[in-house]
Amino acid sequence: MKIPVLYIVIPCYNEEEVLPETSKRILDKLQRMGKAGICSDDSRVLFVDDGSRDQTWSMIQELSEKDIHFGGVKLAHNRGHQNALLAGLMTAKNYCDAAISMDADLQDDIGAIDGIDNAVMVAAGYKHNLVLTKDGSVWAFGANTQGQLGNATTINSSTPVKVDFSAAADIGHIVQVVASANSSYALDDKGQVWGWGSDAYANLGRGQECNKANNCININATPIRIDVLSGNSTAHTIVDVHTNNAIAPTPEIASDSNIGLEKVTQLTAGRDHVLA
Repeated sequence: MKIPVLYIVIPCYNEEEVLPETSKRILDKLQRMGKAGICSDDSRVLFVDDGSRDQTWSMIQELSEKDIHFGGVKLAHNRGHQNALLAGLMTAKNYCDAAISMDADLQDDIGAIDGIDNAVMVAAGYKHNLVLTKDGSVWAFGANTQGQLGNATTINSSTPVKVDFSAAADIGHIVQVVASANSSYALDDKGQVWGWGSDAYANLGRGQECNKANNCININATPIRIDVLSGNSTAHTIVDVHTNNAIAPTPEIASDSNIGLEKVTQLTAGRDHVLA
């Protein structure tokens, strides 16, 4: 079995005070994981300098010159944490089997990186991470203000918590996880797509943004079924926020009679959208 190449992506903005300690601790963790066979020796720490005004970039350059396990990406201007993270993930995807994100001040517990056995896939959001294990379980850690950890709470967690699929009727074996900024998604072996977390940009496919104008509280703390293909007669139930009564879904009629038999085979996520 191939040992996966892991990239730890760390956005940085004016982090000269914390980089010496952060780099030391992350490198130690990466080397320990390598010796334990959790990740390949080709794994790397990728710092992304988000237009820092201090010595952050020169420190990143110095680190990369001293140790091959460090690398850096420099943005010409300050674009914000989310864009810096995306730049890092887009760079890392060409070289690694899995990538996770961490803040430069290590406010997340770095012990969570190797705290899960039998991991087969990792996905990074804005400030949360998903891990898929061999048995089809999904674990999450990091920020949880919109329920993006999927454990029926909005409590942030620096250690992995298990995503709660107990109410997901007819769910199959999870085969893929992806994450956008504050949302999470999973694909099962039946071709069904599940989502949880932020729905601010209609991320969960329910037909409208979840915001005050639509009388919607943007917290979705457990997975719901996203009906990707038209003609699916098992659409999720929509609740009228004014009466709290369930509204029966009205499936669209597919132009192709075979479309209802098709399955989603792969997911990919952008900042606030997902493709299936």
